Amino acid sequence: MSSKQQHEVFHLATKKQLQHIKDGLHRISSQIWTCLGEESGNLYIRYDQYVEIFLVPKQLERHLRLIRDLKSIQHTGIYFGFLKGTEFQLSLEGAEYIFNTFFKTNKLRLKTVTTTIDGAKSFLYGNTLQTTDLSPSPESLNRKDVFFVLNPKSQFIGIGYVYKRDNRTELRNLVDYGYYIRRGY
Repeated sequence: MSSKQQHEVFHLATKKQLQHIKDGLHRISSQIWTCLGEESGNLYIRYDQYVEIFLVPKQLERHLRLIRDLKSIQHTGIYFGFLKGTEFQLSLEGAEYIFNTFFKTNKLRLKTVTTTIDGAKSFLYGNTLQTTDLSPSPESLNRKDVFFVLNPKSQFIGIGYVYKRDNRTELRNLVDYGYYIRRGY
C-alpha cells in the first residue's frame, strides 16, 4: 500500500485492486464482473486489518463527496468482501447481493446446492457438509468450486467450497448467516 493510500483510508479501488477482485469473482462465475459493470455503482476500499471492499451505489456517492474526513467512514453501501494480499474473498453480504440481484433475475448462472433440513442446520453452525447433507446430492462437485448454499426452501444461507481428499468429498463452509449469531452480533 502506498503512503498516499495509507493516508486516504477510504477511496475508490485502484486498477490493481479491481483486477484482484475481478480475478476472485471469475473463480465463482465468469459472468459476475460483467453483471456488476451493468449496475450503477463503484467499488471503494477501506484499509483495516485487510483491504475491505464496499459496493457503493452512484446515488450514495454524491453524499460521500460531502464528507470532509473520509477516515471517519467505517462502512457504506454493501460490504462486498476483502483482499487478503492479492486474494479476493467475497463476503456474505456480497454473495447475497449477487444471488438476489443477478441469479434470481436470471441474469447470471451460479453453482448452487440445496441442503437437507439437518444439513442447513449444520451449515448454519459453521460446519462442513457431506454429500449426504445435500438434497439431491449433486452429480459432480469439482475441487475448489464455490457454491451458493440454499436451505430446503431455496433460501440463500451462505457460501462454501468443495474439498476433495482421497475418496472423500465435502462442502466446506466459507461463510453463513449463523456466523452473526455465533459471534453475538
